[in-house]
Amino acid sequence: MTQTTIDIQTAATLLGVTGQRVRMLCAAGKLVGARKDGRLWRIPRTAHPKFVDTSGTDTRLGTANLDQLPPHKRDAALRKLSIVQACETFCGASVRSGFGRNRAIDAYAVQTGIGKRSLQRWVAAYRANGLMGLVDTRGGGGGDSDILSPAAWDYFLSLYLNLKQPTAKQCYDVTCFVNSREDRGWNIPSLAYLYKYIDRCLPMPVAVLHREGLDAYEAKCAPYIIKDITSIEPGAIWVGDHHMFNCWVRHRGTWVRPWITAWADMRSRTMMGWHITASPNQTTILQAFRDGVKKYGPPESVKIDNGKDYDSEMWTGVTKKQRRALSKGYIDEQNVAGLYALMNISVSFAIPYNAKAKPVERWFDTQDKQFTKTIPTYCGKDSARKPESLNDYLKSDRAIAEAMSMEEFAEMTAQYIDVYNNSAHTGDGMDGQSPMQVLSQRPSRRVIGADALELLCQVWTRPQKIGKNGVKVNKLWYGQYDPQLLMLQGQEVRCAYDPDNMQRVRIYDAQTYHYIATAEQATMVAYGTEVAEADVREGMRQNTRAKRLVKQYKPAAKIANTELTHLAIAAAAARTEPAPEITTPAIRPVATVLDGQAKAVRRTERMRSVRRAAGAENTTHVPELTLEFDTPDPTVGVELDFDFQSKPKKEHLKLSLFDG
Repeated sequence: MTQTTIDIQTAATLLGVTGQRVRMLCAAGKLVGARKDGRLWRIPRTAHPKFVDTSGTDTRLGTANLDQLPPHKRDAALRKLSIVQACETFCGASVRSGFGRNRAIDAYAVQTGIGKRSLQRWVAAYRANGLMGLVDTRGGGGGDSDILSPAAWDYFLSLYLNLKQPTAKQCYDVTCFVNSREDRGWNIPSLAYLYKYIDRCLPMPVAVLHREGLDAYEAKCAPYIIKDITSIEPGAIWVGDHHMFNCWVRHRGTWVRPWITAWADMRSRTMMGWHITASPNQTTILQAFRDGVKKYGPPESVKIDNGKDYDSEMWTGVTKKQRRALSKGYIDEQNVAGLYALMNISVSFAIPYNAKAKPVERWFDTQDKQFTKTIPTYCGKDSARKPESLNDYLKSDRAIAEAMSMEEFAEMTAQYIDVYNNSAHTGDGMDGQSPMQVLSQRPSRRVIGADALELLCQVWTRPQKIGKNGVKVNKLWYGQYDPQLLMLQGQEVRCAYDPDNMQRVRIYDAQTYHYIATAEQATMVAYGTEVAEADVREGMRQNTRAKRLVKQYKPAAKIANTELTHLAIAAAAARTEPAPEITTPAIRPVATVLDGQAKAVRRTERMRSVRRAAGAENTTHVPELTLEFDTPDPTVGVELDFDFQSKPKKEHLKLSLFDG
């Protein structure tokens, strides 16, 4: 019979400590049930799992399975085993003494402080399944192969790891059904246990990749390049994006949530340019970018969103489909002809939904906490954070009376941004400085001419060919009878316009961006309405004039009488002349293809205005007269008196004076 108690020396050997240490444990009550018999300590084998005697021949112990259990479950099972063995010994002795088994279990339960039902359950489990019957199968911690068969787990994963994202319960039900129908003999635990097992044993990157896709894996789990933000020159890289404010304002008699289009400097975190509107688009990007460039000069590079507004042809010169065909995620600025390329600004595209790739998104969270939450109409980021009383408040007359308009909100946002730009920051590379302090430390600054900037920061259209009625922009025709466009029919051009003034558009060559003309909006006649006779005659006159221009244009006749050989030799000689030397400027001006065209644009549009005022819109040839003279006293005015007399049968002469 197995002894139910051991002495100090045996306990010290089993625990690997000294006898004195065991005596201290007994005195402190650490070894439950230990009692002092005279000068000797009697320690029950139930006091510690290592005291359990497994040297017997009881085949129910199943010691071969002990190594498969986690340490805490193995120790708990061995502790229960020692209690069961001690209980069986106690009950056997009691029965032999004439006591009943139930009375013996009651007495042992009182002696050990263990519930009677627990003792009975443990004894029954040990008799049925041996030592493994005493293993606690609840919770985690290992030993799962006896609870969940590996084959069942593999089958469950084959269903669960799917881009259709089936629920764990659906996959669990199917696994149980297959196990029952095909009699596979799998051990399948409860659904609650399976949920815990998934959290413990299924790596999150595996679940994200197979259930959400590669893009989600790269955004949530894939390692990224850690960049040294201090290696970037302040003002060199701008990051742009749209964001909807989490509040409501009154706009045109209704409640709307305003949007901000913002450009932020990556190094200094300065907000460079922004624009508040009810709906973001290419125009708001243009206005925000132009404001930023006017204040701080253009950046070296921009990091932009993959959305249709930032990634449009107006900005990059190519469509999104064409850009993705060039490379994934980046674009060679030498191969594009958009607004960025015109300013010699390189472009990179941020990873979607990745705040690390597009740091301006972090500023949106900052302003939401510091600024938007203070507004009475704050609505929260989602329905869970929406104030319960907001709907009732928005319907009240008080809310309408106190609400900010879009213009007032834009002004208040500008005040907050000014405070933000001049507040100390503790982020990477900031060293407690404000964004404006960091920006002021840049060693150089790019500059661009004001005239070129105004021409560049227009809304640009895609290339189109000049047709019979000129060009079409936003469903409106321009330059219907313009003589310059008439002679360029079929040529591919780009149009640029001011979104605040759609009366005219400027026409540029699609490849070189060379200015061609300014086209006025064509007059449209409603279908089925009567047209005045004067308008009909004017239209016929314009058509006749257009035909005459085409007939008079005979450049071939000018070359017909010229010897072709001399022209070819002269052209070859011109190609052999050395190119002029190019000097490098001391500053860093941004050269664009529109440089120098502002003067020509202004002169052309002034001439058009003077012709319209003088009633000479149909005049096709205007001779230029340049007068140069010196005056001894620049303060004395100079009077010019011209007397032009037209002779019969001679072409009329028109004098035009412009300051250029």
